[in-house]
Amino acid sequence: MRRNFAASRNLIMSEAVMMAVADKLGRNQGYALVKGIIDTAASSNMQLEEMLLASPELTALFSAEEISALCEPANYLSCNDALIDESLQLANQLLESVSQA
Repeated sequence: MRRNFAASRNLIMSEAVMMAVADKLGRNQGYALVKGIIDTAASSNMQLEEMLLASPELTALFSAEEISALCEPANYLSCNDALIDESLQLANQLLESVSQA
């Protein structure tokens, strides 16, 4: 997984970053800021975290440690187990209701 993320320059994590920025600036402004940062650095070989750390607008909102955490796939994907459990519970409820009908 990490190899795939690294191959994309961790741009996959831009959604998580945008959501965090949107919490501070609003959805439209957050999206525009993150998109602008990525567009500006698109021709470079920079990883997402490097792009973000080079942005004065973003570093005004988040510390280097917070930016690093936002770019960490394990932090973003950690809810997978909860989503799987919730999906299985819903599937079991549906199966029970069908079998009772």
